[in-house]
Amino acid sequence: EWKNNVDKAIAKGQTLHVFYFEGRKGEGKMAWEKLSDSEAMSEARAHSGLGRSQTAEVAYLDRQEAKYEEHDIKDFESFMASRNPVAANNRSSGT
Repeated sequence: EWKNNVDKAIAKGQTLHVFYFEGRKGEGKMAWEKLSDSEAMSEARAHSGLGRSQTAEVAYLDRQEAKYEEHDIKDFESFMASRNPVAANNRSSGT
């Protein structure tokens, strides 16, 4: 289902968002062709900002030349609030 949703988003020209572990934004990406190389995978995983399945997902995004923005997970809450002004207003007003 993830792939189908991503393919639909790409077809619509939407920008996707990738969240990395705190302090590791942009780290651990691999080329699609290297995913089956266990040595390359081990090297990438040693300092990765992505989980194992996310590594493959981001490689797929790159292979498809999908538009995506990279974020640090510590910015997730503010990112979501910027997409939902009602929730942001409720938080700031204490409701």
